[in-house]
Amino acid sequence: MTFDVVISGGRVLDGTGAPPFRADVAISGDRIATVGRIDPAGAGAVIDATGRFVAPGFVDCHAHGDAAVFDPAVQRAALRQGVTTFVLGQDGLSFAPGSAATVAYASRYFAAVNGALTDGPLSVRELLDGYDGAVALNTAYLLPHGTIRYDVMGPSPDRAAPADLDAMVRRVEQGLSEGAVGLSSGLEYLPGRYADAAELAALCAPLGGLPYVTHMRAYGQRAETGMTEVMEIAELSGGPRSTSPTCTVPPTCCCRWSSRRSARASTSPSTPTPTCAATRSWRWSCCRRRCRARSRKRRWR
Repeated sequence: MTFDVVISGGRVLDGTGAPPFRADVAISGDRIATVGRIDPAGAGAVIDATGRFVAPGFVDCHAHGDAAVFDPAVQRAALRQGVTTFVLGQDGLSFAPGSAATVAYASRYFAAVNGALTDGPLSVRELLDGYDGAVALNTAYLLPHGTIRYDVMGPSPDRAAPADLDAMVRRVEQGLSEGAVGLSSGLEYLPGRYADAAELAALCAPLGGLPYVTHMRAYGQRAETGMTEVMEIAELSGGPRSTSPTCTVPPTCCCRWSSRRSARASTSPSTPTPTCAATRSWRWSCCRRRCRARSRKRRWR
């Protein structure tokens, strides 16, 4: 059997957590054909990976590049680091679903981060179709809460009325049907900061087990405020939650979260616990070391 490419002599990291193992990897078209001892004779190209690891493409799970990803230089920068997938729609602000006015707002507000698009209105399907075939990276898209809120309520700081909530939920449902993989929020940004936990929980309800990824309302020494709200949203909606970016937190927060976690486990074992890299360990000593490190860093600035 002939292959388009054989990667020969490397140590394979298969993504399961198993130890690396010596194997060749054969590729036909855009698929891995086989992994094992492979005769490279007749292959269209042979890549010598001796002394190197061969791994699946990495996923950048917090990528700001919703428009910038169309730039070939951005694509090459990611691919040269082994990143083959961007998860876009981060921090509650992107371009879809949105009217022309919403797309223009997102472009103005986050142009320095995401790049800018000038065409609207734009649906989730249209945005994802735009990436397909035009971008050398895989893309996944989180529905941006702030964009959805702006599309329904504009820049208003008011609490969402029932009719507003219904309209936002319909946009979430439509976006999921068009290929979105979850919901994001940016609660230190406009207009996301105007939402309360009840609004966010209502928009999480249609996710059906897909993630809600939040840039919390507060970080650092105020992380307790942000994380308490994340936990409230998780309890109201009952789905998986993640904080992104991650946070370093005061030790008192971990003690309180641990207490709530224990109480929740005794009353509702199925309620998922919000996760972030700094809070996966609930031990006091771990958090205390982090806080001391942050204090030393501040002292020497």
